[in-house]
Parts: sequence; C-alpha cells; structure tokens
Amino acid sequence: MQALYFNEESMFEWFESIFVTSSDKSRFIAIVVSTFVAIFVLLLSQRFTTKRERSKLLIEKIEEMYKVSIDYSSAANQILKDLNNPKKYDKNGYYIIDQVVYGNMNDSIRKMEMLCGLYFPKIEFKVSDYSIVNMPIVNIAIKGKKLNEGEAYHIYEDSRNYIINAEQKITKLCRELIRKYV
Repeated sequence: MQALYFNEESMFEWFESIFVTSSDKSRFIAIVVSTFVAIFVLLLSQRFTTKRERSKLLIEKIEEMYKVSIDYSSAANQILKDLNNPKKYDKNGYYIIDQVVYGNMNDSIRKMEMLCGLYFPKIEFKVSDYSIVNMPIVNIAIKGKKLNEGEAYHIYEDSRNYIINAEQKITKLCRELIRKYV
C-alpha cells in the first residue's frame, strides 16, 4: 500500500500548480483574509451578545434583590409592630409570632442568600446579620420575660436599630451591585 506523503516542497508545488496566475493567488489571499475577518467578527459578536445577556440577567437579579429586601423590611417591621399588640401574646405573656410574617422574613433572607451565592459570589452576605433571632426584643418576648417600662423601651429601640441597620446593609449591598454590574 502506498502511503501519502507530503512535505513542504510538495505542498508548495501543489499550491503553485493550483494558483498559477497572480490573480488566482490574490483571490486565494482575499479568501483567506475574508475567512479570518468573518471568524473574528463572529467571535466578537458572540462575545458582545454574551456580555449583554449576562448584564441583562444581573440587572434582573439586582432588581429581584431590591424587591426581596423590601419584603424583608416589611416583615421585620411588622414583627416589631406586632410586639406592641397585646393580642399577639398568649395568656402567660409569651409572644406569639405570626408564622406568615415570620415565614416571609425567613424566605426573604434565604432568597437574598441564594441570589448572592449564585449571581454575586464575591459579595459577602451573612444570614446572621438579618435573622430575627438576633433582634433583642423578640428573644425576650418569646421567652416571656417581663420588663419594666424603661427596659422595654430600650430593648425596643435596640430592636428598631437592628432593623434599620439590616435595611441599611441590604441597601448598601444593592448599591454596590448596581455600581459593579450596571
């Protein structure tokens, strides 16, 4: 069996035999250049399309993050408001957390954690910074502790500040995302 063997000289001779005239050679060079330009334009177009789609996706996720942060703030403020409602305590003085509001707050925290983990992994999001169990008045109310009016006021204010700080952290986080990705 005869093996095909090409070397540089035979390739050059083959090229010369196909493209005999200089106009044939010019056409070949034009075709090669056009091919490279077309491939370059295709790759460049694909890159810009991918970048635009990624940017669009991130903007949607930042919007979702803002909406979820609003849900979190609403739930946290509702819990704080409920703490002033005597109907939210049982006969032994224990605070009864509204499970829907509590669930909404926890869902919001988990959604923010998921959004940050999936789309913004470089952004630090600590669930513990937003958890209801870290709100001083909730811990006391769940345990049924009785406080005098002054203590209750200070703990309520501490809890209010906890919510304000959490809202500010989330707002700052969202603003960082906008600056970085938009």
